Amino acid sequence: MNCDFTFKHYNAILTIAKNVGYRFGNFKESRQGPVLILRHDVDFSPRNALRFGTLEAEKGVRSTYFFLLRTPFYNLLEYNVVSVLRQLRKLGHEIGLHFDQQAVRVVDRRVLEAEVLYELSVVSRILGEEVKVVSFHNPLNNVFCWNAASFTNAYAASFFLKEMKYLSDSNHQWREGCLCRLLKERKYDRIQVLIHPELWDTRPGNVVERLTKAVNDSRLACQGYLEERNDVFKKRK
Repeated sequence: MNCDFTFKHYNAILTIAKNVGYRFGNFKESRQGPVLILRHDVDFSPRNALRFGTLEAEKGVRSTYFFLLRTPFYNLLEYNVVSVLRQLRKLGHEIGLHFDQQAVRVVDRRVLEAEVLYELSVVSRILGEEVKVVSFHNPLNNVFCWNAASFTNAYAASFFLKEMKYLSDSNHQWREGCLCRLLKERKYDRIQVLIHPELWDTRPGNVVERLTKAVNDSRLACQGYLEERNDVFKKRK
């Protein structure tokens, strides 16, 4: 088996997890093992998030997708992005807020909690239902093992290193070897796995290639918007 970052291999990972007896949970339910919580932080590509969500639904798997409110790569109010959120919900997945702590430059937890609650209210209004679960983008140390009173923190102690194994595909580095092998061995009974949709594709590729594609896709989306809305730009050639 090729341990690459392709949709084909992700499909194989899901198959292995099901075959060895993992239950796919979320951040709301009981976390009695063997349980696997799949988390997707959507840093750049809502389109790839939907590809993952569709693949998972076809295998009877559900996960949680966290979207940024502050990012130059996509607009959470834009029609196509709202459509992605709603399609993911119809597929049975949960939606959460991916909060960029460094964008607001807040360290104090009381102030931070207020900022998070504000963004949660915005995402909830966009989706048309209450959103209560949060993951932190490029997190600072003060959010690790923080059991926030007013929202569910994906880095809370019950989901993180103290009570649950945490694994991530960040920069294509699993750190303990490919996830498929760890699952096959049933090395851990309770696991939270972070998957970044933009780091995976139909063909093998490295991190720089994946991120360059995300940049190009964003540029093309902006170009398409101008061509549709601005006659001068449309006639530029």
